[in-house]
Amino acid sequence: MKALHVQTFCCEGMLHFIHGGGSYVDGVFVPERKLLIQYEHKTAHAVEGDLGDFTSSSPGDGRGMLKAKVIKETEVSDEIVNAALALIAARSDFTAKVATSWSTLIGKA
Repeated sequence: MKALHVQTFCCEGMLHFIHGGGSYVDGVFVPERKLLIQYEHKTAHAVEGDLGDFTSSSPGDGRGMLKAKVIKETEVSDEIVNAALALIAARSDFTAKVATSWSTLIGKA
């Protein structure tokens, strides 16, 4: 499936960003599925959204100034795309199940 090698700017928080922290992280964006896949620190991540959604922002007029950079066109297998979509669906299902039981799980009525 056609994809783009992209880099998105990530930082640990606003204080980190203000003091010059942060770096670009590689990812693969699948436009047809509006899907961003990243692999960092031996963990794969997948999120859905438009490429423009994946920006870092700074206060005021700089909001959204650090947009994702497109490095090159690439290909990603259907197997990886389907696994990424399954991960997103499973995470959503898990979140819904925990949300409906959270008060019981932590002992609050």
